[in-house]
Amino acid sequence: VNTISSIHPALMNGWSSEQKQVITAAYSQIQIPQREADFYFIVDAIVSLVRDGHTNIYWDKQEQEMLDLPLLWIRDGLVVTEDRGDLHIGDIVTAVGGLSIEELEQELAKIVPAENDQWVRVQGTSLLRAAFFLRHLGLIVEDQVEVTVQRGAESISATMPVTGKQLSNEYSPYPKADPPFSYIFEDELSLGIFQLNTCENNRQYQNTVKQFFEDVKVRNIKHIAVDLRNNGGGASSVIDEFLSYLDIKSYYNYGALLRYSPQVKEVYGAEQSSGYVESGRQLTQNILKTLRPYKGKLYLLTSPRTFSSANMFAVIVQDNRLGKIIGEATGNQPSSYGDVLGFQ
Repeated sequence: VNTISSIHPALMNGWSSEQKQVITAAYSQIQIPQREADFYFIVDAIVSLVRDGHTNIYWDKQEQEMLDLPLLWIRDGLVVTEDRGDLHIGDIVTAVGGLSIEELEQELAKIVPAENDQWVRVQGTSLLRAAFFLRHLGLIVEDQVEVTVQRGAESISATMPVTGKQLSNEYSPYPKADPPFSYIFEDELSLGIFQLNTCENNRQYQNTVKQFFEDVKVRNIKHIAVDLRNNGGGASSVIDEFLSYLDIKSYYNYGALLRYSPQVKEVYGAEQSSGYVESGRQLTQNILKTLRPYKGKLYLLTSPRTFSSANMFAVIVQDNRLGKIIGEATGNQPSSYGDVLGFQ
């Protein structure tokens, strides 16, 4: 409570009365000894009060046991992605352990630090398979969980095992995060697709972007798409690097509010340990890295997993009308928090 209130920009004016009620309830609960898992959720409920996807608490024991049921939350609902016993790929989950999906979403919203429903569902897909979360809700009976699904007009219930065995990775319809950046061309569509899975502005990224635009020129490509659907963020400077090959004179970048604290002074070497500084949006002059900048169409592909600096990429492109966004809403709000400080 003291750490978050002293560093987070959202709490410069202190906790609200509603937030204080949750904190008071937490202190009341810990007057008696707690199991490790119970304490985790008590603390996590406080962290989630800030409603910031970048402000999280991690517990290294939370992923030991899993429900053996691959899931994906899409527009149609929570979907089974592989056959498991009586449950089939494509089934829509309507209840877990007797709690409806609506009730489960309410529980997830209490403990998933998030700015919107998309991020709650991204994190919730994993949590609904995690035994520590299912036990927290009292949904596990004799190492099994009852799952109810809708298949057409039919409602089907099955008991699924919780296991400590190594399970297959979560299904994802988005490109894998390895390698961090790559590209392909579909010449018949005059389309180049730049796959950006992490925002890391290193020499490899810079060389890959340069080579991509050289190939775009040779192939006379008229449309390029940056695929951010599996990008969880990183260094926002990847945005400027990419745009430096486009025929753009200037564009507006984010304004910011920076709150100073003793922790910020220690980590970043700031001159002050209190107060804040606020800056308006910045007009960035585009320093071209080519004599033949790209003049075609630009598209960005997004999903609920598009987060942090990847979300910034989409916002800058859309707000400056540099291109078109195609896909689902991102995991952040357009205006969100950024730099992360770590504590143990």
